[in-house]
Amino acid sequence: MPNNNYLRNIDISKQFNISKPTVTRWFELAKEGKNNLQLEFFNKILRISKNEHNELELARLSKNAIQYKHTSLKKVTVKNSFFGLFEYEEQIEIINNLRYDKMIKEKYFYKKAELWDNFYYTDNSTFKKVVAELKNDLISNVEFYIDSKNINIVDIGIGNSMPAIGIIKDLQKHKTIDKYIGIDISPQMIAIAKDNITKNFPNLNTTFNQSDIETNILAKYFTEEIGISEDNPSLIMLTGGTICNMEDRDLVYKHIASPLKKSDLFVLHFTLLSEKTKNDINYMKNDEFIYDGGWPLELMGVDIRECEVMVEYNSKGYKDQYYILDKDYNITIKHKKIDIIIELLKGEKISVWRHYPFTIETFLQETKVAGLNVKSIKVDRSGKYAMAICKRAS
Repeated sequence: MPNNNYLRNIDISKQFNISKPTVTRWFELAKEGKNNLQLEFFNKILRISKNEHNELELARLSKNAIQYKHTSLKKVTVKNSFFGLFEYEEQIEIINNLRYDKMIKEKYFYKKAELWDNFYYTDNSTFKKVVAELKNDLISNVEFYIDSKNINIVDIGIGNSMPAIGIIKDLQKHKTIDKYIGIDISPQMIAIAKDNITKNFPNLNTTFNQSDIETNILAKYFTEEIGISEDNPSLIMLTGGTICNMEDRDLVYKHIASPLKKSDLFVLHFTLLSEKTKNDINYMKNDEFIYDGGWPLELMGVDIRECEVMVEYNSKGYKDQYYILDKDYNITIKHKKIDIIIELLKGEKISVWRHYPFTIETFLQETKVAGLNVKSIKVDRSGKYAMAICKRAS
């Protein structure tokens, strides 16, 4: 039963014939003191009080909203290219993330692979330098922990494969690479990586798989393509700071740890959480790149070049790139004969990139829970980034 002391958004919407997102906007403005609505806490939740004053204020706001509706609302229907580019499960995740969390996950940026490929070759590609700097330490660890002369490479989140190419060239001075397995969420990215790997290693036995590391266990790639023999060790790589773009690291660690053999080695790079890295976001402010990063949002019909773009360290503990909407949007997605409506409001922040740095202490705790045993951690010269070498704990 509705509480008689406060007004629910849905009831206000029905009473004044106003959309629920509009009511939400009024509520947010009231919290900032930008309208005259009176708010009170009910059961520790801030609500719009039910009283005569608020009835009059809502009536006034609704009159103004009619004029606002005609001048600041854009109605769009998502194009068919959206459905051709993303798999069914990806479509659902994008729709729900945008509707409920006001974000599009950065992993979908890679569906337009040429953008990342171009970005990698710019001087701003921070992790390219980090991977190169820590490469020698990685080779030394492979030599120390993997006795076998022959090894496999499992490259997760391959990007354009250029970081892996440098590592493979150095490894081949000491080891024989039996097989290279590349895994990425983007088939477009895989095509670029496959071309680069083939050009550099025409005789290398390679396999490429499209998979989302956040949602899929990797056991089938290990068992079907490499096998479970301890005499057939692998180097599993998650390089370039990719782990920091994933919100649920615990799940990712478990997906990787589950199929590991005792003879395997797992290496990853990550951004260290520190005062230095909190503010080190200038590389995301490149004028040419900043709007490219929002192309999935643009595909949904948002005029991203009319929006203000911000890159900042969020108080919740991550770096965030987001677009501040310049108008209200009513986005229709025709999905399996059902029209899904997403309403976005002027002034809302839509995130397209989140990077979660963490401390070494946090890393040690999380990997221990996942069943990984950390053998080595190396910090780069800047003190901002780290490389960790892990093995299966049991």
